[in-house]
Amino acid sequence: MTVLCPRCGASFNPSLFTFGIRIRCDCGELVDTSHRVTANTQPQSRGGVVLHVQTTKNPHPELRERLKDVARHALMTEEHNIQEMGALADHVSFLIMSTDYPAVDIEAERRKARNRCEELFPDRVYLFDMIYGSRFRRLWEQFRAEPKMT
Repeated sequence: MTVLCPRCGASFNPSLFTFGIRIRCDCGELVDTSHRVTANTQPQSRGGVVLHVQTTKNPHPELRERLKDVARHALMTEEHNIQEMGALADHVSFLIMSTDYPAVDIEAERRKARNRCEELFPDRVYLFDMIYGSRFRRLWEQFRAEPKMT
């Protein structure tokens, strides 16, 4: 079984169309599984192969909607996690700039923020050190007369 482009006849592997995905052919036509072609061998046909075009609807529209919901939820969760990290970093920045908190307490808050980053984004902890580490050091140098944070 194969899927053919209705405009130019290019063939595509049906596995490319999992979950109702549409593909743009090189000719510019959008191709989906409604352009599926099956081959049946019949001795009276030319070359023994007759092509039958099957027009099918997506057999599982509820699955497609569920996948959309899962993807939407994942994006919302990641957005929430990003906002939470921003709020934690803003809290540490506020403590450095606007309070008389001791350096030990600020360092403890910074560690809490980094640990939370490890929980939320285990594969991106290096970004916390790269972005927020330099931000905290710069604020410390600017607003605190004490020695630099490590």
